[in-house]
Amino acid sequence: MLLLIASCLVLGFFFSLFLGLLPWQIYEKNEVEKLQRDANYTDTTYLRKSGATTLCQDAPMGEKWINYDFRSWDAGKNWYAVDYNMDEETLDILGKAEEVYPGLMSCLSSWDNLTDYVSKNGSIDPTNPKDLKALEGTGLEVVKK
Repeated sequence: MLLLIASCLVLGFFFSLFLGLLPWQIYEKNEVEKLQRDANYTDTTYLRKSGATTLCQDAPMGEKWINYDFRSWDAGKNWYAVDYNMDEETLDILGKAEEVYPGLMSCLSSWDNLTDYVSKNGSIDPTNPKDLKALEGTGLEVVKK
């Protein structure tokens, strides 16, 4: 009889523990799904391009670094240069990307186009006029010796 009571108490404890954790697990699952939906929406609607480059400027390559952070809140139709202050958690919109960094967006797009070209066609062959045209699209000057 004592063994039966002890078994019931142990089973009751685990059953109540299970019932206590079940709502938490459901909450956690719903929270993760919501965060995934939010992240997917943000990634497809609020686009971001950020980085640093020495390629897209009038100065000789490597002479001056440009650090940029661009955001688009309309799926890439308009791009804005922004400054995010991590300490204060503020986002300052500096202006349209093309006005703040003239020519940078088109230069970055030309390098993206070259990357797409190489991924579809393989490495650049310097004897192939089509490949050379793809290179020149980035602003590089191809000189034959």
